[in-house]
Amino acid sequence: MTRRTPGRALTTVAGVALAVAALAAAWGLVVSGVTDPLLRDPGVLTRWGLPLAEVVARLAATVTIGGLALAAVVLAPTAAGPAVRAAVVAAVVWAVAQAVCLPLTARTVVGSATADDGTPAVTVLLGTILGTSLLWAAALAVAVAVVLLVASGPARVPLALGTALLALIPVAASGHGHGPGHGAASALWLHLAAVTVWTGGLLMLVALAYGPGTGPASGAASLAAVRRFSRVAGWCYVVVASSGVLIVLQLSLSPADLLTTGWGALLLTKTALFAGLGAAGWAHRRVVITRAALSGARPLARLALGEVVVLAATVGLGVALGSSAPPPTSAGDGALPPLTVSTALTQWRPEPVLVLVAIAGLVTYLRWVARLARRGDRWPAGRVLAWVGAMVLLLWVTSGGPAAYGHVLVSAHMVQHMVLVTALPVLAAMASPVTLALRSLPTTTDGPRGPREWLLAVLGSRAAHVLLHPVVATANVVVSMALFYATPLFELSLTNGVVHLWAVLHFSLAGYAFTTILVGTDPVPLRPPYPLRLLMLAPAMVFHTVLGLTLVTSSKMLLAASVLAQSRPDWLTDPITDQQAAGALVWALGEVPALGLALLIAARWAAADERDQRRAARRGAVSARLLDS
Repeated sequence: MTRRTPGRALTTVAGVALAVAALAAAWGLVVSGVTDPLLRDPGVLTRWGLPLAEVVARLAATVTIGGLALAAVVLAPTAAGPAVRAAVVAAVVWAVAQAVCLPLTARTVVGSATADDGTPAVTVLLGTILGTSLLWAAALAVAVAVVLLVASGPARVPLALGTALLALIPVAASGHGHGPGHGAASALWLHLAAVTVWTGGLLMLVALAYGPGTGPASGAASLAAVRRFSRVAGWCYVVVASSGVLIVLQLSLSPADLLTTGWGALLLTKTALFAGLGAAGWAHRRVVITRAALSGARPLARLALGEVVVLAATVGLGVALGSSAPPPTSAGDGALPPLTVSTALTQWRPEPVLVLVAIAGLVTYLRWVARLARRGDRWPAGRVLAWVGAMVLLLWVTSGGPAAYGHVLVSAHMVQHMVLVTALPVLAAMASPVTLALRSLPTTTDGPRGPREWLLAVLGSRAAHVLLHPVVATANVVVSMALFYATPLFELSLTNGVVHLWAVLHFSLAGYAFTTILVGTDPVPLRPPYPLRLLMLAPAMVFHTVLGLTLVTSSKMLLAASVLAQSRPDWLTDPITDQQAAGALVWALGEVPALGLALLIAARWAAADERDQRRAARRGAVSARLLDS
């Protein structure tokens, strides 16, 4: 029997997955009651066409992201061609299906092609947050297709993969039926990103397993590639599970809501399928991969195909869940109590992406230290403590009291901002995470670039040389802070979860780059002499002083006055005093760390001069002995 080509195999497997996902979505829509006629029914074609278009868009995105992820981190460069070609075709389908979702959603929202006043339904939709999110989703899907069709060179795959993952953000930001809030949106994005990488990678591996020239020990579906993907799938499983739990917790549902409603039945069914996937993944890693090494790839392909079918069903159920509203809850309004030391430590507003970053950063760092210890190498305990402190501080400042109160109090926001840009980078720079990674990560020789190769590529890139230049790093900290508060960006960060997340990541990384150049030991392209390092502190100190004095002396609200007025708690009777406290905090949290850095730089300068003098004295003594002889 002639084996299928990877393209034909992928078409067959994708067709099966599409059929399973569509049937699961249809069943879910019937169970949840979404298919019942509405007060203003847009028609059977729209009611069923929108979920179908969403299923096609989701599966096309899954094939695109899965194929690109496999090409980037799993498959050997010589075997990545079929995965990239499949991603190109899937990206085009994704762009078309995502664009079709826009008018169908408009008809669903309005009830017909036009509103009562004759305004086109699409125009009405684009005036809403949902419409803006769908427009961005379609535009980014088109951008992925353009990158894959036009770009070339080694940056093509990672650029397209990054754009594709960004394209999932508008889908998550639209709420997708899982509740309000920045935390729910970012948790849903993590959920979608992990599911697409996992499902798409499995689809591609199954297709490659049936292609010519592949087998259990060589080719595109080699056991080495399967083992690498198994590790990726394990991380995806953890992310999907944890993000799903966070989404459900934020809905504050009772057990009765899950057992007596159609939405709850869908959620429980999806959870049961997901648990089955966990068992299949365990069998995949523990039993079937070893058996495939002895008896060929068929057991491996059969199990992977079964996982694809179950994952496709979960995708369909996810579409049905997103198309239906969760049951109403009787949870309280979640009003914040007055800010005290106790509430600053006990109030939490988890940001799932940053929670994942903190926990993964801590676990990964400790694993690297343990790997060095097993090898007989030593890593300073002080650096370990510095990194643990940095990750705990990151978790608290982005998900604890500063995050909870930072959306209603300028003072709490300034604590969060200044800790991210001053205190946190000092701890991170003293921990030397890049140096640890380069010492502990193994060199990859049997496939695509591994983590160590990607890290070296980033450090050697032109962008890294520009961003880590002392002048650029200094300007990045000062100018970006000035733009953030002088433009609507600060106001947007209070109302838009994507802007808020971008601001947190940007200022944390900018502060780390700046501090590493000053006092860190991680590799940088250019480390200036000590006098210039002291001079680099001056612009940031001046900016913090000016901003702090401006806030302290102003008698009117200067920062996001309208947004903060809408969310102002009842117990905040004097917002001007809070703004003045924010100014004092800016000055203190900016100047005190800068003074500490200046003292550390001065101490290292003195130690370096002393070492130079000792070396010069030794050279002089050697020269004198040579002359005497």
